[in-house]
Amino acid sequence: LESESMALARRLGTASATPPHEVAAPATPTPQSNPLPKVDMDLRHLIQSLSVAEQHTECVICFDNMYERPCATLIHRGKNACSHFLHVECAEGLLAANRRQCPHCRTAFDGVRRVPICTDDPEGWFFCVDVEGDGRLSRQQVLDVLVSQFPLDWKKLEEALPSLWARWDQDGSGFINRAEFCEPTHGLLSFVRSHLLHQPPTEPPPGASVEEWFYHFDDNRSGAISRSQLLRALVKSSGALDVLTVEETLNPLGLLPPEDPEGAAQERISFGMFQSIDAILSEVLTFHAFASSRGAASASDAPIDGRTTVAVAA
Repeated sequence: LESESMALARRLGTASATPPHEVAAPATPTPQSNPLPKVDMDLRHLIQSLSVAEQHTECVICFDNMYERPCATLIHRGKNACSHFLHVECAEGLLAANRRQCPHCRTAFDGVRRVPICTDDPEGWFFCVDVEGDGRLSRQQVLDVLVSQFPLDWKKLEEALPSLWARWDQDGSGFINRAEFCEPTHGLLSFVRSHLLHQPPTEPPPGASVEEWFYHFDDNRSGAISRSQLLRALVKSSGALDVLTVEETLNPLGLLPPEDPEGAAQERISFGMFQSIDAILSEVLTFHAFASSRGAASASDAPIDGRTTVAVAA
């Protein structure tokens, strides 16, 4: 076991983002992109600049900033009448006064639907923004709803939207469909939750991949996690392990960073190293399970009181 484990551990020293499950390297190595989104400083600065707003979107009825109060969309016969947003009370006031035309575009409407926060009701939010009802969102639709619900400078967001759109529109269609909207790492819903509402990401579902658990614990999107986050990610992604088993397996191989005293800078684990550690842990545990099963089989055939146990068929 010692030589087998150390051979596995040595592979960690040369590990990159390429998972160590591969049996043979290709003749001409090609770089493999990291599947996890690394929120670089440019994106952080961009998000900060959008919030330092000089040109908020106003409600055309009361002229207050749209983001300051809940907004609504106008509906006609159960469908979206147009793409414009008003404050809920302003839209309801129009309806009560029988002034049933959108003040922006004069489209007729017969009802008002409150637009939920997308993290509270993703499907309801998507419906309100999807004016055509074709299951996809355009750039203009996303721009309109974001500046209506959040304190963002609409002009700056309009200028920044092409770079943000490339993150959300993964198939390059020019639109965001429901799957892309809900995609847990690159999706618009995740972006709103993390960067506009500043909510922690929800825990991945049972059976989620190690990549999803790494991203979940990489809460500051630095592309690296701490020792405690590493242990949690490994335990959570397995479902059959506990922290003690992981520590007892990895510590002798030197694969766990030291437990630094409180306040000291902790060694961080990159995604590539995390993949390698996860693969080594799996292989070592598989080896242990195989050795245990062989040992149990040998014990069943061992002599008892000088006699050999023989299985007798019924």
